[in-house]
Amino acid sequence: MKILIVDNDKYFTAGLRALLADYFKEKEVSTEFNESINPNVRYSMAFVCEEKMAQHRSVKTAINADTVFIIRAGSEEMEADGDEDMESIQRHDCAETIINQVDAAYSPPEIQRSMGSKTVLTKREKTVLSYYSIGYSNVQIGQLLGINQKTVSAHKVNAMTKFNFKHKGDFRRWLIANVNCEE
Repeated sequence: MKILIVDNDKYFTAGLRALLADYFKEKEVSTEFNESINPNVRYSMAFVCEEKMAQHRSVKTAINADTVFIIRAGSEEMEADGDEDMESIQRHDCAETIINQVDAAYSPPEIQRSMGSKTVLTKREKTVLSYYSIGYSNVQIGQLLGINQKTVSAHKVNAMTKFNFKHKGDFRRWLIANVNCEE
């Protein structure tokens, strides 16, 4: 898994790198970290400081990543310009808070493989399906992700439509079977 971390605060960068390395090591996922933006590299996650994102459009187009986290110094929220792949972390957040955000954004490889490359799911649909496949309810998923349970249901229905399923039970059985087969 390739992870990009671009930040002027080298102490924060070192801490974030160690935190992410431990998190993914626990999940048995190897990581490779880069500290400079290379538009020819596909990153699973990118962490870019707010200062670099001041040129939001040009930097975002140069970063080829599934999820982009904006590293913020302050506590005020930044508008994501309607881009659902942009998340925000605070420099002063505790490790647990950052890991919870990373966990919500991360789709395990078995989910990605079972979904194939033909079907394009949004990051949020992948996240919802990963929790759904291990038995979480709409209410629980909504609480974990900070969204309404009806929004969770809408993400599941959208994914079902993309995979041509008509019944939620059939979809869940297929999802569980595909995840379990590849673990």
